[in-house]
Amino acid sequence: ADDGGRLVPGMAVAAFALSGAINDLNIPGGTVHLSQDIQFQSAVEEGTRLDCKAFVSKNSVRNNWRILIVDIQAMTVEGTSIMKAKSTIMLPV
Repeated sequence: ADDGGRLVPGMAVAAFALSGAINDLNIPGGTVHLSQDIQFQSAVEEGTRLDCKAFVSKNSVRNNWRILIVDIQAMTVEGTSIMKAKSTIMLPV
């Protein structure tokens, strides 16, 4: 950043947001992370407050496995989009 602030690695933002989504959705152990698609729109400086939102966009059951697609968005509290992600996870039914 031009003002000397230190930037947070993008994957740290993604890990933080995904961790929060997994906790909020009460996803149990035994879950398999099948895929991750991440798009970063902006860098973020240390100390920036982020608002992370997640929702299940698909929920299906096949052969004793539940497959969830979780859409995640991270933005600054001022509304600047930082990251959009889509995670596909599979867990036993």
